[in-house]
Amino acid sequence: MPGSPEQAATLQALAARAAVYATRARGNGTRRTYRSAWRAYEAWCNSLGRPPLAGDPETIAMYAVHAADRGLSLSGLRVALAAIQAAHRLAGTALDLCHPRLIMLLEGIARTKGSRPAK
Repeated sequence: MPGSPEQAATLQALAARAAVYATRARGNGTRRTYRSAWRAYEAWCNSLGRPPLAGDPETIAMYAVHAADRGLSLSGLRVALAAIQAAHRLAGTALDLCHPRLIMLLEGIARTKGSRPAK
């Protein structure tokens, strides 16, 4: 804890600037895509009463099933997962996208849907 209100204000300002820099780690198009993917995930979580930033692989797995069943392509699903992971990183919450349950689920989706869009 800082010793004075001035130190606390300085640390708070630095933390705010750090958050701005972190959000600029990606280009504008990527940020827009991630923001859209995050909103979809967040709305889905809220509709089920699940916290979106819990870092729970089971919730992520259920969302992947939901998204795949609604027609999201495998590449779109990977983008959505990257967006969810980025939001967790910015919030300081651990999220393991290499969790065995998630890996097997994504392999199953890829095998079922194929990795290329149907012509």
